[in-house]
Amino acid sequence: VLQVHQQNKVRTVLLAAQLQPARRLRLVKRPGFGWLRAVIGRDAILRAPHQVLRNLRVLDELDGAGSPADPRLVVDERFRDQAEAVIGRPDGMPVGLVLGTRHPTKQWPARHWARLARDCRQHGAWPVLLGGAEDASLIEAIGRQLGQAPVASLAGGSLGLLAAVLARLRAVVAVDSGPAHMAAALGIPVVS
Repeated sequence: VLQVHQQNKVRTVLLAAQLQPARRLRLVKRPGFGWLRAVIGRDAILRAPHQVLRNLRVLDELDGAGSPADPRLVVDERFRDQAEAVIGRPDGMPVGLVLGTRHPTKQWPARHWARLARDCRQHGAWPVLLGGAEDASLIEAIGRQLGQAPVASLAGGSLGLLAAVLARLRAVVAVDSGPAHMAAALGIPVVS
């Protein structure tokens, strides 16, 4: 049995004690008093490599063969036509605004997203509002605030469709969320 400690949390330490693995690897996100630095706003993790790269280092330790230098997400082209239907015929550079997050503390108010979408349009970009099914009301609220300003949107759908839509964007503005990480894995510039 192999156990990988992702963040050295109590539950993983207890699980390791129960399983008694033959080999253990530990990836500590915030060693020592790092949690305290995070609380006071001096978090070294913000200057560290992305979580994906840290996870790949753990895999390197397992097999010793090394991992791809530049991991990328591959888009299933079966979703191409659906993605093009979501984006439509952009009147400018398509830019994704990823609205959703599971953590309410990371969520922007609708008026901020609407302002950003208006600013995108004024600067020649085509905003594409993206969120899960649970974000449909937020997307509607943003649409109401925008009035007649045209935007594209996707609320829900499969991960395959989301990846295909993200792959057709030139940039993404997002809260810290799964779709933001997907966009980064597709090589799309992300502002978070």
